[in-house]
Amino acid sequence: MHVPTANLAYTKFLFIIPRREDDAAGTRLRAAGGIVARGFFNDFDADGSREGQPHERIQFLVAEGEHRADAGIGAAKYAVRVQLDPNKLAARNIGLDEVQASVQRHNANLPSGTLWGPKQAFTVQADGQVMNAPAYRPLIIAYRNGAPVRLDEVGEVLDSVQQDKNLAWVDGQRSIMFQVQRQPGTNTVEVVDRIKALIPEFQAQLPPAAKLDTVYDRSVSIRDSVDDVKYTLLLTVGLVVLVIFIFLRNVSATLIASMALPMSIIGTFAAMKLLGFSLDNLSLMALTLAVGFVVDDAIVVLENVERIMREERLSSREAAIKAMGEVTGPVIAIVLVLCSVFVPVAFLGGLTGELYKQFALTLATSVVLSAVAALTLAPALCALLLHPAAQHKPNPLLRGFFDWFNNTFARCTRGYVSSTAVLIRRALLVALTFAVLLVAIYGLLKTRPTALVPDEDQGYFITSIQLPSDATAERTLEVVKTYEQYVASRPGIKSNISILGYGLSGSGPNTAMGFTLLQDWDQRQGANAWEELYEAYMAMADQVQE
Repeated sequence: MHVPTANLAYTKFLFIIPRREDDAAGTRLRAAGGIVARGFFNDFDADGSREGQPHERIQFLVAEGEHRADAGIGAAKYAVRVQLDPNKLAARNIGLDEVQASVQRHNANLPSGTLWGPKQAFTVQADGQVMNAPAYRPLIIAYRNGAPVRLDEVGEVLDSVQQDKNLAWVDGQRSIMFQVQRQPGTNTVEVVDRIKALIPEFQAQLPPAAKLDTVYDRSVSIRDSVDDVKYTLLLTVGLVVLVIFIFLRNVSATLIASMALPMSIIGTFAAMKLLGFSLDNLSLMALTLAVGFVVDDAIVVLENVERIMREERLSSREAAIKAMGEVTGPVIAIVLVLCSVFVPVAFLGGLTGELYKQFALTLATSVVLSAVAALTLAPALCALLLHPAAQHKPNPLLRGFFDWFNNTFARCTRGYVSSTAVLIRRALLVALTFAVLLVAIYGLLKTRPTALVPDEDQGYFITSIQLPSDATAERTLEVVKTYEQYVASRPGIKSNISILGYGLSGSGPNTAMGFTLLQDWDQRQGANAWEELYEAYMAMADQVQE
């Protein structure tokens, strides 16, 4: 039995906590993270207890190797609260320590004797533990003038909770929150999916009034971000194929150059599997950039084969053989140059190296595989699909477009050549302009803010509330309620989690924090996390003077 004490100005509080630490009435369970529990508990059992601790059950169930459940914030463990009246104690000449010692003496679980058998002895224990407030009230704490003084004569005895200063609310409703965190080296999306698959098991083991719910799911922003990159990747592939077709004006030639894309990308996926990489934003960004690189080598081979077929009147097979003798070296050189740019990034130390290792190695792998495709697949396809008669004979329906494009491109080329000739004659002016640009770039690098990774709107922001050190929990709660009323009025805000007693700067009755969740990106009407955070700060600065 543990009997902690807390002193206020004129009142002494005692918390008598039975060994069966159970739930208090009116508690709502929630969890911030992959799993959330919430529910109402309206009444105590006959003995003032609850059968089991829902938040402890959840913590036990999810504490496995790939994820960890933190203890519930706002958990309301059952306790009996004794609020003593100093005036009544003084009138009876009873001290606080005398009350505490008496309560502990009546709530003991000590051996009271021994049963001796022929082969084994048994210790007899009398369970004198008191379980609820009605059982504590008639306890005799002292005798004065021959009459017993009972506990309820010197104060109030209430069924309550162990800690009533560290509380949590979700959208104004009392809650218990659990944060389920993945362990290092595991995948967030996979962990969230596994936790959500366990929700029916959690629900079955909780009291009927309890309900599990998800308040914040980190995988949502990850999935949305990955979906955006996937869309960009597909759009890039489509644009690359379209550009190839516009310039080559031949379906067969476009197919040959485009075949380097799936071979390189699929091969890169296999290499990522062997290297233990996952599909995250950095690796997908590398694949998106690789789309523009992987077709270059195939185009070099294709254009050289076409040139030889046109100029030397050779068959596609003979032209492919001769072209490979000419461009194998340049293709390998291109790959080595690109790898020399990206591979060193993978060997950077510290957190930067860990972040960009996947990016660098994914991009380098795709470039190497594109060279393999250009040196093996591309010449084979050229020998099979290219035909001299089909060269430069586009579909009649597209002839007008190609004529317009060729004429426009030719005019741009002539303009570029003439402007280059003018700049060559004014080399000093070009050199001075280049020097000015270098100075401007250096100035921008020195004046612009730097960061390890760009700021990202993840769909939430955190607010820390810090009152003067002598502020009470009730005073802090008023500020929390004011903040809750404000965020409830904002159309771009979906939900808010308020925590009393904990803050970013520490813990105590004068601290609190808000974990504010925004609407889905397609429902915000242009609002973002930074704007909502600024508006919340300005609104609280105007309404609360602390």
